[in-house]
Amino acid sequence: MSESLLALSAGQAAAQYLRHLCKQADAACTRLADPADTEALHDFRVAIRRSRSWLSAYHLYLPLDKPLRRRLRDLARRTNAARDAEVSMDGLQALAGKLSAAQKVGLRWMLERLTQDRQQAYADILQHIPATWPALGRDLQHRLRRKVAASPAFSHVAFELAAAAEAELAQRLTAIGGEQDIEAMHQARIAAKRLRYLLEPFRNDVPGVKEAVQRLTALQDALGALHDGHVLQHRLAEATEEAARLRIRHLLKLTLADPEHARRAGRRGHAEQTGLLALVGLTVVQQHQRFAEVRSQYLGRRLRPFLGEMERPIARLAD
Repeated sequence: MSESLLALSAGQAAAQYLRHLCKQADAACTRLADPADTEALHDFRVAIRRSRSWLSAYHLYLPLDKPLRRRLRDLARRTNAARDAEVSMDGLQALAGKLSAAQKVGLRWMLERLTQDRQQAYADILQHIPATWPALGRDLQHRLRRKVAASPAFSHVAFELAAAAEAELAQRLTAIGGEQDIEAMHQARIAAKRLRYLLEPFRNDVPGVKEAVQRLTALQDALGALHDGHVLQHRLAEATEEAARLRIRHLLKLTLADPEHARRAGRRGHAEQTGLLALVGLTVVQQHQRFAEVRSQYLGRRLRPFLGEMERPIARLAD
């Protein structure tokens, strides 16, 4: 597709590629109702994410107004809860082998709550998205068929946007000074994703772009694992507090009914809290390891060589 895109104006190419992404979202949306299709939501989310990123980059050359773009943003947000619950469940299950039998009580307690969250999120998705996306997709396609105003060559605009995105990524990575710079890592992940989406249409035809996309994907995955780990830690902290509140409430109820029984229950401890605290400790160690990997591959003296792998193929877009 990229060869034909590079021969067009910026407006024509941006509209053509966005229509292609809308068709991908259409195909994924029709699969959401199939419970056996475990990749449908992922594929829909990816198509919508790419559409939003592409639209944000090329909005000056596309005949789409802000209300339409807000509708796309709001739709994308409806899919976040299900994805977050699934990622947290996967992260917990990966730690199960490091827990004792007693600590696994806390794991099961947490997984039950995440399962409920996921089920509620999927119910919302199956109710809202198939009823909303088809009309939004048609509106997008209709607007994209409008004649666009004269615009510069796509190759020139694609080069400028990718070069600006690479500079932003460099700035975001430089801002990461340590493991506690959570927001800086989050912004770097977003910057890597934006540059990757800008380059992906050219991965099979512009020399070096395929390898650059692969490197950006690896960076995005590494930073994404750190982000998911932070989300999981936050969930576990909230769950530990919830378990403590439930325990106190239970002991208070027992005390009101039978003080001696309450004292015996209090001495036995609370398996859920023990398991949750063990999980928090495991995620702390895991996050240390993940950050060490990011630092060794992308930060400090490794940053300049990594950026060089982006700059060379980006420059070829303007050839």
